[in-house]
Amino acid sequence: QAILDHNLKECVRQSAFMSLESAKSPGPVAYPWGLPLLLALEGSLFSFTLPVFKFFNILIFLLLVLAIYRLAQRFFNNAQALAVAAIFAFNPSFLHYANHVLSEIPFTLVSVWAFIAMESRDSSERSRFRSRLLTGALAFAAFTFRINGVFILAAATVKEFLPSPEQKGLRWPTWKALLLPYLPFFLLYAIWRAVFPGGGEGYLQLLRAVTVHSLVTNALAYPVSLFDFFTSGHYSFVTAILLGPLVLWGAFTSWRRTAHISVYGLLTLAMYIVWTYLQGYRFMLPVTPFLVILMMFGLAAFAQWKTPGKLAPRLALLVQYGIPILFLLVSSALVATGKLPQEKWT
Repeated sequence: QAILDHNLKECVRQSAFMSLESAKSPGPVAYPWGLPLLLALEGSLFSFTLPVFKFFNILIFLLLVLAIYRLAQRFFNNAQALAVAAIFAFNPSFLHYANHVLSEIPFTLVSVWAFIAMESRDSSERSRFRSRLLTGALAFAAFTFRINGVFILAAATVKEFLPSPEQKGLRWPTWKALLLPYLPFFLLYAIWRAVFPGGGEGYLQLLRAVTVHSLVTNALAYPVSLFDFFTSGHYSFVTAILLGPLVLWGAFTSWRRTAHISVYGLLTLAMYIVWTYLQGYRFMLPVTPFLVILMMFGLAAFAQWKTPGKLAPRLALLVQYGIPILFLLVSSALVATGKLPQEKWT
Protein backbone atom coordinates (compact mmCIF):
# COMPACT_ATOMS: atom_id res chain seq x y z
CA GLN A 1 0.00 0.00 0.00
CA ALA A 2 2.92 2.35 0.68
CA ILE A 3 4.05 1.91 -2.93
CA LEU A 4 0.61 2.81 -4.28
CA ASP A 5 0.43 5.80 -1.91
CA HIS A 6 3.99 6.94 -2.87
CA ASN A 7 4.84 6.90 0.82
CA LEU A 8 7.88 4.62 1.00
CA LYS A 9 9.98 6.76 3.34
CA GLU A 10 7.27 6.92 5.98
CA CYS A 11 6.76 3.16 5.72
CA VAL A 12 10.49 2.58 6.24
CA ARG A 13 10.57 5.04 9.13
CA GLN A 14 7.75 3.26 10.97
CA SER A 15 9.24 -0.15 10.26
CA ALA A 16 12.65 1.01 11.53
CA PHE A 17 11.09 2.32 14.74
CA MET A 18 9.32 -1.00 15.35
CA SER A 19 12.43 -3.05 14.58
CA LEU A 20 14.98 -0.98 16.47
CA GLU A 21 12.86 -0.24 19.54
CA SER A 22 11.52 -3.76 20.09
CA ALA A 23 13.01 -5.83 22.91
CA LYS A 24 13.33 -8.68 20.38
CA SER A 25 13.75 -7.46 16.83
CA PRO A 26 11.02 -8.99 14.61
CA GLY A 27 13.15 -8.64 11.47
CA PRO A 28 15.20 -6.17 9.43
CA VAL A 29 14.30 -2.51 9.07
CA ALA A 30 12.60 -3.34 5.79
CA TYR A 31 12.44 -6.52 3.78
CA PRO A 32 13.38 -6.33 0.10
CA TRP A 33 10.65 -4.56 -1.89
CA GLY A 34 10.13 -7.28 -4.52
CA LEU A 35 6.97 -8.84 -3.09
CA PRO A 36 5.31 -5.51 -2.16
CA LEU A 37 6.04 -4.22 -5.67
CA LEU A 38 4.53 -7.34 -7.21
CA LEU A 39 1.41 -7.03 -5.05
CA ALA A 40 1.14 -3.32 -5.83
CA LEU A 41 1.31 -4.07 -9.54
CA GLU A 42 -1.40 -6.72 -9.23
CA GLY A 43 -3.54 -4.41 -7.12
CA SER A 44 -3.19 -1.44 -9.47
CA LEU A 45 -4.06 -3.53 -12.54
CA PHE A 46 -7.05 -5.26 -10.93
CA SER A 47 -7.98 -4.68 -7.29
CA PHE A 48 -6.20 -4.66 -3.96
CA THR A 49 -8.03 -7.75 -2.68
CA LEU A 50 -6.97 -11.15 -1.42
CA PRO A 51 -8.68 -13.15 -4.24
CA VAL A 52 -6.62 -11.23 -6.82
CA PHE A 53 -3.39 -11.96 -4.97
CA LYS A 54 -4.31 -15.65 -4.63
CA PHE A 55 -5.13 -15.88 -8.34
CA PHE A 56 -1.70 -14.55 -9.24
CA ASN A 57 -0.14 -16.86 -6.67
CA ILE A 58 -1.63 -19.84 -8.51
CA LEU A 59 -0.53 -18.42 -11.87
CA ILE A 60 3.03 -17.96 -10.62
CA PHE A 61 3.01 -21.52 -9.30
CA LEU A 62 1.98 -22.85 -12.71
CA LEU A 63 4.81 -20.88 -14.30
CA LEU A 64 7.15 -22.36 -11.69
CA VAL A 65 6.15 -25.91 -12.65
CA LEU A 66 6.85 -25.09 -16.31
CA ALA A 67 10.21 -23.52 -15.39
CA ILE A 68 11.20 -26.57 -13.35
CA TYR A 69 10.39 -28.77 -16.35
CA ARG A 70 12.57 -26.60 -18.60
CA LEU A 71 15.45 -26.69 -16.12
CA ALA A 72 15.16 -30.47 -15.67
CA GLN A 73 15.31 -30.88 -19.45
CA ARG A 74 18.85 -29.52 -19.32
CA PHE A 75 19.87 -32.58 -17.28
CA PHE A 76 17.46 -35.42 -18.08
CA ASN A 77 15.36 -36.83 -20.90
CA ASN A 78 11.82 -35.53 -21.41
CA ALA A 79 10.14 -38.30 -19.42
CA GLN A 80 12.41 -37.76 -16.41
CA ALA A 81 12.01 -33.98 -16.67
CA LEU A 82 8.25 -34.42 -16.71
CA ALA A 83 8.50 -36.58 -13.58
CA VAL A 84 10.48 -33.83 -11.82
CA ALA A 85 7.87 -31.20 -12.78
CA ALA A 86 5.00 -33.53 -11.78
CA ILE A 87 6.48 -33.95 -8.30
CA PHE A 88 5.86 -30.21 -7.88
CA ALA A 89 2.61 -29.96 -9.83
CA PHE A 90 0.86 -32.67 -7.79
CA ASN A 91 2.62 -32.21 -4.46
CA PRO A 92 0.00 -32.10 -1.67
CA SER A 93 2.16 -29.71 0.35
CA PHE A 94 1.57 -27.04 -2.30
CA LEU A 95 -2.22 -27.17 -2.04
CA HIS A 96 -2.17 -24.75 0.89
CA TYR A 97 0.20 -22.31 -0.82
CA ALA A 98 -2.70 -20.86 -2.79
CA ASN A 99 -3.63 -19.37 0.58
CA HIS A 100 -0.20 -17.90 1.25
CA VAL A 101 0.59 -14.52 -0.27
CA LEU A 102 4.28 -14.76 0.51
CA SER A 103 7.59 -14.50 -1.31
CA GLU A 104 8.46 -18.22 -1.60
CA ILE A 105 6.84 -19.02 -4.93
CA PRO A 106 7.86 -15.83 -6.83
CA PHE A 107 11.41 -16.11 -5.47
CA THR A 108 11.67 -19.76 -6.46
CA LEU A 109 10.37 -19.01 -9.95
CA VAL A 110 12.94 -16.29 -10.60
CA SER A 111 15.72 -18.44 -9.09
CA VAL A 112 14.89 -21.35 -11.40
CA TRP A 113 14.83 -18.95 -14.36
CA ALA A 114 18.32 -17.81 -13.40
CA PHE A 115 19.61 -21.38 -13.44
CA ILE A 116 17.92 -21.96 -16.79
CA ALA A 117 19.82 -18.92 -18.07
CA MET A 118 23.09 -20.45 -16.83
CA GLU A 119 22.36 -23.64 -18.77
CA SER A 120 21.05 -21.87 -21.89
CA ARG A 121 24.24 -21.22 -23.76
CA ASP A 122 25.95 -22.82 -26.72
CA SER A 123 29.50 -22.55 -27.98
CA SER A 124 29.10 -19.08 -29.49
CA GLU A 125 30.50 -16.07 -27.67
CA ARG A 126 27.27 -14.12 -28.19
CA SER A 127 25.22 -16.85 -26.53
CA ARG A 128 27.52 -16.96 -23.51
CA PHE A 129 27.49 -13.16 -23.26
CA ARG A 130 23.67 -13.03 -23.22
CA SER A 131 23.48 -15.90 -20.75
CA ARG A 132 25.78 -14.21 -18.26
CA LEU A 133 23.99 -10.87 -18.45
CA LEU A 134 20.59 -12.51 -18.07
CA THR A 135 21.81 -14.58 -15.13
CA GLY A 136 22.98 -11.44 -13.33
CA ALA A 137 19.69 -9.63 -14.01
CA LEU A 138 17.63 -12.58 -12.78
CA ALA A 139 19.86 -12.93 -9.70
CA PHE A 140 18.99 -9.32 -8.89
CA ALA A 141 15.29 -9.97 -9.48
CA ALA A 142 15.48 -12.88 -7.03
CA PHE A 143 17.38 -10.67 -4.58
CA THR A 144 14.48 -8.19 -4.51
CA PHE A 145 12.31 -10.98 -3.06
CA ARG A 146 14.89 -12.49 -0.70
CA ILE A 147 18.46 -11.49 0.00
CA ASN A 148 19.79 -15.00 -0.59
CA GLY A 149 19.16 -14.36 -4.28
CA VAL A 150 22.70 -12.97 -4.23
CA PHE A 151 23.96 -16.54 -3.91
CA ILE A 152 22.91 -17.08 -7.52
CA LEU A 153 25.95 -14.98 -8.44
CA ALA A 154 28.17 -17.40 -6.52
CA ALA A 155 26.54 -20.28 -8.40
CA ALA A 156 27.16 -18.48 -11.70
CA THR A 157 30.84 -18.08 -10.78
CA VAL A 158 31.18 -21.79 -9.97
CA LYS A 159 29.39 -22.66 -13.21
CA GLU A 160 32.14 -20.96 -15.22
CA PHE A 161 34.71 -23.40 -13.81
CA LEU A 162 32.73 -26.56 -14.55
CA PRO A 163 34.19 -28.61 -17.39
CA SER A 164 32.38 -29.42 -20.60
CA PRO A 165 31.67 -33.12 -21.29
CA GLU A 166 34.80 -33.48 -23.41
CA GLN A 167 37.10 -31.83 -20.84
CA LYS A 168 38.88 -33.79 -18.11
CA GLY A 169 39.91 -30.96 -15.81
CA LEU A 170 38.29 -27.75 -14.65
CA ARG A 171 37.73 -24.92 -17.07
CA TRP A 172 39.65 -21.70 -16.42
CA PRO A 173 37.44 -18.78 -17.48
CA THR A 174 38.52 -15.23 -18.21
CA TRP A 175 37.94 -12.40 -15.75
CA LYS A 176 35.38 -10.98 -18.17
CA ALA A 177 33.36 -14.20 -18.03
CA LEU A 178 33.49 -14.24 -14.22
CA LEU A 179 32.54 -10.60 -13.71
CA LEU A 180 29.89 -10.21 -16.40
CA PRO A 181 26.91 -11.47 -14.30
CA TYR A 182 27.86 -9.02 -11.54
CA LEU A 183 27.54 -5.95 -13.79
CA PRO A 184 23.76 -6.03 -14.34
CA PHE A 185 23.23 -7.10 -10.73
CA PHE A 186 24.98 -4.09 -9.20
CA LEU A 187 23.72 -1.66 -11.83
CA LEU A 188 20.14 -2.68 -11.15
CA TYR A 189 20.85 -2.65 -7.42
CA ALA A 190 22.02 0.99 -7.58
CA ILE A 191 18.87 2.01 -9.44
CA TRP A 192 16.67 -0.02 -7.10
CA ARG A 193 18.20 1.59 -4.00
CA ALA A 194 17.42 5.03 -5.36
CA VAL A 195 13.79 4.17 -6.07
CA PHE A 196 13.05 1.84 -3.16
CA PRO A 197 15.02 2.96 -0.08
CA GLY A 198 15.67 0.83 2.96
CA GLY A 199 14.86 -2.56 1.44
CA GLY A 200 17.03 -5.23 3.02
CA GLU A 201 18.55 -2.93 5.62
CA GLY A 202 18.96 -4.07 9.20
CA TYR A 203 19.84 -7.71 8.62
CA LEU A 204 23.22 -7.41 10.31
CA GLN A 205 21.65 -6.24 13.57
CA LEU A 206 19.87 -9.60 13.77
CA LEU A 207 23.24 -11.34 14.09
CA ARG A 208 23.48 -9.97 17.61
CA ALA A 209 20.89 -12.56 18.63
CA VAL A 210 22.93 -15.51 17.30
CA THR A 211 23.81 -18.02 20.00
CA VAL A 212 25.35 -21.48 20.07
CA HIS A 213 21.88 -22.82 20.87
CA SER A 214 20.30 -21.14 17.83
CA LEU A 215 23.09 -22.38 15.55
CA VAL A 216 22.78 -25.97 16.75
CA THR A 217 18.98 -25.88 16.64
CA ASN A 218 18.91 -24.50 13.09
CA ALA A 219 21.66 -26.84 11.88
CA LEU A 220 19.61 -29.81 13.05
CA ALA A 221 16.23 -28.50 11.90
CA TYR A 222 16.75 -27.08 8.41
CA PRO A 223 18.23 -30.17 6.67
CA VAL A 224 15.19 -32.13 7.86
CA SER A 225 12.83 -29.29 6.91
CA LEU A 226 13.99 -29.70 3.30
CA PHE A 227 12.22 -33.06 3.26
CA ASP A 228 8.93 -31.58 4.49
CA PHE A 229 8.49 -31.16 0.74
CA PHE A 230 7.77 -34.89 0.48
CA THR A 231 5.73 -35.39 3.65
CA SER A 232 4.10 -32.02 4.43
CA GLY A 233 5.94 -32.08 7.74
CA HIS A 234 4.93 -35.59 8.87
CA TYR A 235 7.90 -37.74 9.94
CA SER A 236 10.21 -35.81 7.62
CA PHE A 237 13.25 -37.19 9.45
CA VAL A 238 12.40 -40.63 8.04
CA THR A 239 12.32 -39.24 4.50
CA ALA A 240 15.57 -37.40 5.18
CA ILE A 241 17.22 -40.66 6.25
CA LEU A 242 15.91 -42.51 3.17
CA LEU A 243 16.34 -39.88 0.46
CA GLY A 244 19.13 -37.73 1.93
CA PRO A 245 21.89 -40.18 0.95
CA LEU A 246 20.48 -40.27 -2.61
CA VAL A 247 20.67 -36.47 -2.81
CA LEU A 248 24.26 -36.45 -1.56
CA TRP A 249 25.21 -39.26 -3.88
CA GLY A 250 23.61 -37.47 -6.79
CA ALA A 251 25.52 -34.28 -5.96
CA PHE A 252 28.79 -36.23 -5.77
CA THR A 253 28.38 -38.26 -8.96
CA SER A 254 27.13 -35.32 -11.04
CA TRP A 255 29.40 -32.57 -9.70
CA ARG A 256 30.80 -31.81 -13.14
CA ARG A 257 27.31 -30.69 -14.16
CA THR A 258 25.72 -29.63 -10.88
CA ALA A 259 28.40 -28.25 -8.54
CA HIS A 260 26.93 -24.74 -8.98
CA ILE A 261 23.54 -26.05 -7.82
CA SER A 262 25.13 -27.67 -4.76
CA VAL A 263 26.99 -24.45 -3.89
CA TYR A 264 23.77 -22.44 -4.11
CA GLY A 265 21.96 -24.89 -1.85
CA LEU A 266 24.76 -25.04 0.71
CA LEU A 267 25.11 -21.25 0.90
CA THR A 268 21.35 -20.89 1.38
CA LEU A 269 21.38 -23.52 4.10
CA ALA A 270 24.35 -21.87 5.84
CA MET A 271 22.65 -18.47 5.81
CA TYR A 272 19.50 -19.78 7.42
CA ILE A 273 21.44 -21.68 10.05
CA VAL A 274 22.91 -18.34 11.10
CA TRP A 275 19.49 -16.61 10.83
CA THR A 276 18.22 -16.55 14.39
CA TYR A 277 14.52 -17.11 13.77
CA LEU A 278 13.67 -20.68 12.79
CA GLN A 279 11.18 -20.71 9.90
CA GLY A 280 11.41 -24.34 8.82
CA TYR A 281 10.02 -25.41 5.44
CA ARG A 282 9.14 -21.87 4.37
CA PHE A 283 12.80 -20.96 4.02
CA MET A 284 13.76 -24.29 2.47
CA LEU A 285 11.04 -24.38 -0.18
CA PRO A 286 13.06 -22.41 -2.80
CA VAL A 287 15.82 -25.03 -2.62
CA THR A 288 13.50 -27.98 -3.30
CA PRO A 289 13.67 -27.87 -7.15
CA PHE A 290 17.42 -28.39 -6.89
CA LEU A 291 16.97 -31.02 -4.18
CA VAL A 292 14.77 -33.07 -6.52
CA ILE A 293 17.20 -32.68 -9.44
CA LEU A 294 20.08 -33.98 -7.30
CA MET A 295 17.87 -36.80 -6.04
CA MET A 296 17.19 -37.80 -9.65
CA PHE A 297 20.93 -37.94 -10.31
CA GLY A 298 21.29 -40.10 -7.22
CA LEU A 299 18.61 -42.46 -8.52
CA ALA A 300 20.37 -42.61 -11.88
CA ALA A 301 23.60 -43.62 -10.12
CA PHE A 302 21.73 -46.16 -8.00
CA ALA A 303 20.22 -47.69 -11.16
CA GLN A 304 23.76 -48.55 -12.34
CA TRP A 305 24.28 -50.94 -9.45
CA LYS A 306 24.59 -54.57 -10.45
CA THR A 307 21.85 -56.36 -8.54
CA PRO A 308 20.00 -59.67 -9.07
CA GLY A 309 17.05 -59.39 -11.44
CA LYS A 310 17.75 -55.75 -12.25
CA LEU A 311 16.43 -54.79 -8.82
CA ALA A 312 18.32 -51.46 -8.61
CA PRO A 313 17.06 -49.95 -11.90
CA ARG A 314 13.53 -51.11 -11.15
CA LEU A 315 13.60 -49.51 -7.70
CA ALA A 316 15.00 -46.31 -9.22
CA LEU A 317 12.17 -46.19 -11.76
CA LEU A 318 9.64 -46.89 -9.01
CA VAL A 319 10.85 -43.89 -6.99
CA GLN A 320 11.23 -41.58 -10.03
CA TYR A 321 7.70 -42.15 -11.31
CA GLY A 322 6.03 -43.50 -8.20
CA ILE A 323 6.40 -40.28 -6.19
CA PRO A 324 4.51 -38.03 -8.66
CA ILE A 325 1.80 -40.70 -9.11
CA LEU A 326 1.41 -41.00 -5.33
CA PHE A 327 1.26 -37.21 -4.99
CA LEU A 328 -1.43 -37.04 -7.69
CA LEU A 329 -3.55 -39.66 -5.91
CA VAL A 330 -3.23 -37.96 -2.51
CA SER A 331 -3.93 -34.47 -3.89
CA SER A 332 -6.93 -35.75 -5.85
CA ALA A 333 -8.28 -37.42 -2.71
CA LEU A 334 -7.88 -34.22 -0.69
CA VAL A 335 -9.72 -32.20 -3.34
CA ALA A 336 -12.47 -34.82 -3.83
CA THR A 337 -13.15 -35.13 -0.10
CA GLY A 338 -13.09 -31.38 0.55
CA LYS A 339 -10.16 -31.65 2.94
CA LEU A 340 -8.10 -28.85 1.47
CA PRO A 341 -6.21 -26.82 4.10
CA GLN A 342 -8.13 -23.78 5.34
CA GLU A 343 -5.49 -21.51 6.84
CA LYS A 344 -6.71 -18.27 8.34
CA TRP A 345 -3.38 -16.46 7.82
CA THR A 346 -2.02 -15.09 4.56
